[in-house]
Amino acid sequence: QVGGFAWENCGDRTDPVVLQSLSVAPDPISIPGSLRVSAAVSSGKTMAPPLKAVLVVEKALGDLWIQLPCIDQLGSCTYNDVCSILDNLIPPGTTCPEPLLTYGIPCHCPFKA
Repeated sequence: QVGGFAWENCGDRTDPVVLQSLSVAPDPISIPGSLRVSAAVSSGKTMAPPLKAVLVVEKALGDLWIQLPCIDQLGSCTYNDVCSILDNLIPPGTTCPEPLLTYGIPCHCPFKA
C-alpha cells in the first residue's frame, strides 16, 4: 500500500492549462488494485493538435523523492499526441462518455478555453 497522497501544481498560473485539483481513491493506494483519479483543470486558450503532455509522478521515501518510471503508459510519461490517444480511446463521431456528456465537456481536440 502507498499512503498519504498529495499533489502540487509545479507550473505557473499563466500556463495554457492549470491543474486546480487532483484526488485519488482509495488512499492509501493498494498495489495491485483499482484506482480512481479525479482532476479539475482550466485552460486560458484553445488547445489544438498536436498536444503534448508531460506527467511526472514521484514517491516520497523519507526526505527523498523518487520519480516513478513510465511503464505501459502509466507513471512519469510523456504523451506526444494527446489528441490521437483520445481518438483511439473514443472514436471520433461517437458520443462522449458520461459524465463528460452531461457536463458538456468535450472528449476530442480542439478544446476551447
